[in-house]
Amino acid sequence: MGRRKLTVTYTVKDHPGLTITVPGKEDSEKTRALALDEVMRMMSEETSEIDSNSFPDGLGAKDLIVVESPKTASNQQADAGEDLSPIEKAARTVAEFALKRADLQDQQKKASEYIALIEAVFSMTPLTPEQIQLAQDKAFAKTLCSLAAAKVDFDRLLPEAEEAWKLLKPAFADSEPEKKTAATSGKGGKAQAG
Repeated sequence: MGRRKLTVTYTVKDHPGLTITVPGKEDSEKTRALALDEVMRMMSEETSEIDSNSFPDGLGAKDLIVVESPKTASNQQADAGEDLSPIEKAARTVAEFALKRADLQDQQKKASEYIALIEAVFSMTPLTPEQIQLAQDKAFAKTLCSLAAAKVDFDRLLPEAEEAWKLLKPAFADSEPEKKTAATSGKGGKAQAG
């Protein structure tokens, strides 16, 4: 049986639903260059969810975000002949959730510039020419869709991440007893001296 090829998967900041998988062992300049080439290829396809207007500010290697795929991680572990322990799985889930939270916050910040427009739309008062132009801009719809996708991803992972954190949190406490013992004995010494 042949060994499975290692791959790296990326997504793009402005398009969290988009995934680009390229061959490679880890995130590097080479894999990022391959991912950018793949994005260009996808943009030329008629059936693709992205097109030449998808990245109005351009797209560079820094805009790519590594996605830790649970499937890929488990494949690599299976190749190594071992399964992840529950606490290792929890660590991966918490790390993935942190990325989802950061992405959601980033999308919220981008979408916040449209709040006044959306409130005006629902107030049923006539829109200004600037508001009409903004509403017709493709970036408006794409920003709202990106926010919605980030929120869905965040909400979907939240319950699992909360359970994972319960399992992982004690690992942080394991390094605390020495500090607490030192602090307690220090306080005790001062109390006796006083």
